[in-house]
Amino acid sequence: MRILIVGCGSIGERHLRCFGRLGGVETSICDPRRERLAQLKERYNVRAAFEDWDSAPHGDFDAVAICVPAHLHIPFAVRALKSGCHVLLEKPLSTSTGGVAELAGVLQESARTLMVAYVYRAMPPMDWMKRQLEAGAIGKLLSAVVVSGQNFTFFRPDFRDIYYAKHETGGGAIQDGVTHLINLIEWFAGPVSRIGCVAERLWIPDVQVEDTACVIMRFHDAPTLASITMNQFQAPNDTRVELCGSEGNLRYDSAVGRAGILRRGDSQWKWESPAMGERDDGFVIQAQRFVNATLGKAQPTCSLAEAEHTLKACLAALESARTGSFIEVPK
Repeated sequence: MRILIVGCGSIGERHLRCFGRLGGVETSICDPRRERLAQLKERYNVRAAFEDWDSAPHGDFDAVAICVPAHLHIPFAVRALKSGCHVLLEKPLSTSTGGVAELAGVLQESARTLMVAYVYRAMPPMDWMKRQLEAGAIGKLLSAVVVSGQNFTFFRPDFRDIYYAKHETGGGAIQDGVTHLINLIEWFAGPVSRIGCVAERLWIPDVQVEDTACVIMRFHDAPTLASITMNQFQAPNDTRVELCGSEGNLRYDSAVGRAGILRRGDSQWKWESPAMGERDDGFVIQAQRFVNATLGKAQPTCSLAEAEHTLKACLAALESARTGSFIEVPK
């Protein structure tokens, strides 16, 4: 497979690195910063580098990984599909629902694969939890709680100068981090039907977007209640996912590095899932699943329709934070 990675910030470099760990994949890169292209060509096995997306030879590639700011996702994806490329599209799908219907139509006409890169779905502990839920290991899912945080300014010291600084480009905790967790819970419980959110900028300097959000959700197809609490300034990079069912609990704890089960009546957790491993491992699995999907060997890990609903839920969360009201999310 010949893949062009468009947008070579931190996530673009991660995709470059992780696709490079697969056999049978040849990577090229596209970014307007000439010095950035030179850096990546020194670090990785890059076939070709392009400074201009519009003049890049799209037809020479089987697939495009789109890692530009979120407000550009849809027009870039439309162009790639019309050029005959499969598309791996970074999250979130966009910053508004404008253009989603056009993208869906182009995707259908293209007979190509589009997968949205919600990487939690490719992480072995989450995949194990999903399979346990589907097997009825904890009965009916009744409650889902996620608590997560990281020191964003440490991982992204250029935070003032990238997409994160403005909502219009996909910035803030809700569109940057909470979107991952909403998508994960929708994978477990189905589409969100109602959402409430409180969000503030509590610590990160020099931006006006929120760095902290508390979200409450209900769902169209399940009686589940769910909550997400995330901040992007705490010292540890830490996440806990707790799924409470009628017959027991499933838990992922990043401090343990794997997921486990506690059935009703048991006294101790059984940490049974595959270990998390290095952070890149989930992205390598995601890359392989994308390749498999383009070959017709698997379904996309996250489809356009699923990502669209997560987008609607995130936009509703932003509206709730502005208005102080619960917001209905259509199915």
